[in-house]
Amino acid sequence: MGKNSHKKHQPTGDVFGLETTPWIVSASRQAKKDKGSVAKIVVLGEQKTPEFHFKDLGIEFADWIKERFSTRRNEPLMLTSEQGPVWYIAPSTEQLSVKDLGQFSVNSYSRFRDSTSLATIGVFDYQLPSLVIEFIACSAEERAGALTGLEMGMYRFKTVRQSGKMPTSLHCLGASSEEVDASGRLGLAINMARHLVNLPPNDLNPDSFANLAKDLFLDEKQVTVTVLKGEALEKERANLLDAVGRAAEFGPAIVHISYRPEKSKKKPLAFVGKGITFDSGGLDIKDAASMRMMKKDMGGAGTTIALAWWVNAQKIGRPCDFYLALAENAIDKKSFR
Repeated sequence: MGKNSHKKHQPTGDVFGLETTPWIVSASRQAKKDKGSVAKIVVLGEQKTPEFHFKDLGIEFADWIKERFSTRRNEPLMLTSEQGPVWYIAPSTEQLSVKDLGQFSVNSYSRFRDSTSLATIGVFDYQLPSLVIEFIACSAEERAGALTGLEMGMYRFKTVRQSGKMPTSLHCLGASSEEVDASGRLGLAINMARHLVNLPPNDLNPDSFANLAKDLFLDEKQVTVTVLKGEALEKERANLLDAVGRAAEFGPAIVHISYRPEKSKKKPLAFVGKGITFDSGGLDIKDAASMRMMKKDMGGAGTTIALAWWVNAQKIGRPCDFYLALAENAIDKKSFR
């Protein structure tokens, strides 16, 4: 894949500045062409123990390294080399049990996703222009988790809003371009939801949210976006949504995103997301401490639109309907009593 391959999973619309990681899949010899220091993440699969790998590298597998992998439970291990910093990710030698997590168990996908996300914190601190991620004896599940985690870990709200520094050249060794693209799409969808939740309510309101939905699926043949406002909401008898949002500068809306893949005769699945872009509490006004994070009351709609984007980008074979219930709960003479 060439330098512009990442555009394959780039959103059509501008999600308030959010872009995907600039992926480049390259051969090992191409990765060495970068001049200067290079950050590197090495992912060791379940099939190859950390001890064996470090012997391959000529590094003594000291007790403190072994203890680090066993007691810190899947945290990356950072070492330095002549080329630059290297983060090693390996299966924990002391696996978490189901008992440790109640109803939830940890699988390889989630372990490698979370560990790789943690490693990218260090990558940002070094602000190096190039990053190499290398897979050694990893399963498909482990590669998918790590690649998704890398895309997720590259997200920083400040970076998106203020054009902060991130690696401009990324090389992936030991994974196919198809794996990179699929994981990149999933990671970007997750970051899209995170970014929408992070946006302040003066940027994200029912109008801008609805316009984003239309722009995001512009020219997508399998997707139709319908926005219901004003009289259209009355016809749908959406009186509760209207009551919540009628005092705001930007009126309430229902956004319907219809995904219809070709030749599918299955019944569509429906997803509904709550999209209160700011919730003052109305006339039962909340105190300042309770109102501080009310920009996040649209997290359900943010997740739903990100899921809609992923379903279309991944070309899922099941018809789906996505509904965003958008409103801003403000204070005015029109407020619901």
